[in-house]
Amino acid sequence: MKNRVSYVPALAFLLISAASARSEIPAPTIEHYYSAYDSYLNGVVDSKEFDIPLEIFLSELRNFDDPVEAAYWRGRVSLLRGMAHIESGNHDDAERYLDEAVEIAEEMIAGLDTERGTCLKADAKGRILIIRGLPYKISHAGEVLKLAEIVLEINPENVRALLLVALRRVNAPKIFGGNPETGIEILERILSRPDIDETVSRQDQFWCLLALGEANAKAGRNNHARTHYQNALFMYPGNSEALALLGEL
Repeated sequence: MKNRVSYVPALAFLLISAASARSEIPAPTIEHYYSAYDSYLNGVVDSKEFDIPLEIFLSELRNFDDPVEAAYWRGRVSLLRGMAHIESGNHDDAERYLDEAVEIAEEMIAGLDTERGTCLKADAKGRILIIRGLPYKISHAGEVLKLAEIVLEINPENVRALLLVALRRVNAPKIFGGNPETGIEILERILSRPDIDETVSRQDQFWCLLALGEANAKAGRNNHARTHYQNALFMYPGNSEALALLGEL
């Protein structure tokens, strides 16, 4: 992995100075990112359907003059690329991108974009757990939960943080705080929002359905688990994780 020069102080200054004047990335630009995310969830990660939209997205970000938003979305691109490399089995490149996402998140936190920076850091750290195996997961999983809880102290309705807490409850052994029923409660609360299509992305709705399937399977409610997996696959028919979990029932 190449050594990277950190520009934390400089970027932190820019983030602080721009925080009060945050502007939104135009919807057509954001759509390139979500197009790539959709391709990833459909199992298409080594093709132009994934790479080209991300390159277009990053190219258009360079013309955007709000460093707060630009930093946030660059971090999300690094996170998504890390996730894609995990899917492809390329853990070295996955960890490189995830480390990059963590560094961007820390720059955001230093620049006072605490909620989104901390949530991005928790998300990236959670993916790093997948790469480094069980011993690392046991010793560091609590860090991801703590970061998510910090986000929820700032904003109790932050969907990504709620989802990270729910995943911890679903997947962790009981001795480490696992409780599938608590995870189910959080996930169902997310999916029951009356304004779900405005406040919960399609991708996060998918992750909620997948996690609900896992939680119900662990609780022995296979029919409920099957329904959730099928609903997840209705959204992304090519998703290998949902297909594998459905096949295990």
